[in-house]
Order: sequence, then structure tokens, then C-alpha cells
Amino acid sequence: MATKIFTRSPYIVYTGEVTDLSYSILLLYYTGGTSSNPLYTITKNAFQFKDNAGVAKGYNSFDISDLIKDLIEIFYNGQTGLPALPPNVDMTYQLLNFSTTAQLGGTITGLVTGLEGYSEFQDGLNYSLPTNQILLSGTEIYLPNGKTTRIYYNDGSDVLGDETVLPNDTTTDVDGTDIKINRIRECKYPHTKITFLNKWGALQDLWFFKKSIDTTSVSNTNYISNVLDLNKANPSYSTTAHYKKTYNFVGQQKIKLSTGLVGECYNPYLQELMLSPFIWLTDATETYPVVLTSKELLKKTSLNDYLVEYTLDFEIANEIINNIR
Repeated sequence: MATKIFTRSPYIVYTGEVTDLSYSILLLYYTGGTSSNPLYTITKNAFQFKDNAGVAKGYNSFDISDLIKDLIEIFYNGQTGLPALPPNVDMTYQLLNFSTTAQLGGTITGLVTGLEGYSEFQDGLNYSLPTNQILLSGTEIYLPNGKTTRIYYNDGSDVLGDETVLPNDTTTDVDGTDIKINRIRECKYPHTKITFLNKWGALQDLWFFKKSIDTTSVSNTNYISNVLDLNKANPSYSTTAHYKKTYNFVGQQKIKLSTGLVGECYNPYLQELMLSPFIWLTDATETYPVVLTSKELLKKTSLNDYLVEYTLDFEIANEIINNIR
């Protein structure tokens, strides 16, 4: 099976020691594609050195994570729910010596599945997704009554799958991991769903149960115009004309959301939300791409704070006036 890598963190493929001191070539292909031509062909000079015996040697390496990340399509429209699998792409790489593959002990070939997630510093270099791993940083979630979601996993055979949480589920088994589902019935406030790309490269739903506050902010530019009409016998100007004119309007919608009282399980989810490049907000009728403008998260615990509740600020990821040309 393919090694599953996170493309927001470096993943380095390397030649090992080579006796040819020129350069190496990286070839990157779509796995299972119909074309025999590589998508990328990258040439890089080898790092050269001499060992203790004075023998000239060298080695080379390539970071393939950014190249693969550009090929992953992240899409969500809110109408069909979460996709059956997390966004991913299968790639094959080859490392060749410039003159003869024998210098590398034969062509170095690997198969990887790229997920647009990230590893953490403590995970070390070239961290890959383990088997029997759910793509969720906790074993507890919150959902409104009657709502569903998906939870993804990498099973024991290294195959990606998903488990659908049904409308009345209060627990579910995801590839052998028990997930607790807290059902919330909020009578006063409408629920708001945030969908984001989490650290595992999977889309995840996160619900905010209490009040929301909508704000519109506007910026513009003013200038003084000439309203005096001199092209007639008796010059004059209209007293209803705009002496000060306004142009270059930029209107922006913002929304403040509150989670309501939730458990400490929200802490890792909110941290990943703050580090997510793709976020959508779904209200009662529509789905909007948004940007999280809150830049700091004070992690709350029941021991320190007794009640755990968070308020975050979002900005709709487009202006009010359509200026797409």
C-alpha cells in the first residue's frame, strides 16, 4: 500500500550515499495515470564530501510535500455533506542518478498518498499516517439533535475509510475506536456549523450552539469634486449635487460565534481550526467560505475555568460587492 504523508509538513526522499558526484533527478507521476510522462522532473546537484579515507562521495534529497500539495483538490459546498473520503492524491516518485541508476542501487521508487494535513514537531521528520488511526484528534464530539457527520480513519490494511454518524447516534465505533456523541438541544439560538480541514487532512464538522453576532464593516475613499457649472451665461451649481463624492467601497461581513458550554474535547479541535487553511460556515440556508480572524486561543479546562465556552470571530471570505472580473 501507499505511504500516507501529510503535505503541509516536509516529506524528504533521498538517495543515500552515491559515488557519482554530479546530480540526481526526481520524477513524480500520477499513480495509475494514462500518461507515461512525469508531472515533475527536478534536477538537483549532489552534496559532495570526502570520507575519512579521502574517497569522494555524495548524497542527495528532495522534499516532495509541496509538489503533491498543489495537486490535492479541496472542495466543499455544504449541500451534499462531507465527502466519502478525505481529499487525497496518489503519486509515484522515482529517484535516478544522472548517468546510471546503478549508482543508486537501482532506481529508487516509492508510492505515496498525499493528505493536506500536517505533523507536529515532536513527530519528527517524514511522519506518515499510522494504520488503525482515526482522522480525528479526540474521541468525543458534539452534534445537535438529528444531525449527522462523517469520521474518517485509516484501517489496519492501510486503506482510508469513513464512518457515518446517524441522526440519533450517541456513540459509534470508528475502526475499533469508540466515539462519544454529545447531543445538544438548544431551543433559543440557531445552530451554526463550521466545517474545516483538520490536521489529518480530513474535513471535520464543528458546531457552535449559542448566540451569533453579525457585523458589516465598510471602508471607502472620499474626494472633493467640482460642482460649479461655468458653461452658461450665469454660472451656478446645484445645492443637491455631491460636493464630496465617495468611491472605492469595500464591504465586509463578520460573524462572532459562541460554542456554548462544551467539554475539553473542543481544545484540540479549535487549535486545528486556527491552523486550518480551509474553513466554511453553514447557517440555516447557505454555506460560506470564511476566514478565522481570532489569532489566540486560551485553552480552557473544567479544573481551571469550571465552565468551558469559546467565542471566535470569523470573516466571510469575499466582499459584499461582487468584484469578480
